[in-house]
Amino acid sequence: MPTATVIAGIEIPSTAPVFLGVVGFHVLVGLACVVTGAGAMLSRKAPGRHPNFGAAYYWGLVAVFASASSLAVVRWQEDYHLFLLGMGSFIAAAAG
Repeated sequence: MPTATVIAGIEIPSTAPVFLGVVGFHVLVGLACVVTGAGAMLSRKAPGRHPNFGAAYYWGLVAVFASASSLAVVRWQEDYHLFLLGMGSFIAAAAG
């Protein structure tokens, strides 16, 4: 029985459907954060577009941090440093 899945050349260390679902969710929401973060960054800082993109980015980052935390807990020995990186990103966004 295989213990890893390879998607687009990237090895995912599990074949469990729930784990792969969380990874898929994490990637999709992370891509949404890239788009909304760029939208906020490139918008003039004024009511309207900038705060709307910023709010979407923040809540997307909440979802990314939650999914990253759950993935890190499952493989804590291998991924605790990724949890720390995600926590730092979330703290920076919350402070901003």
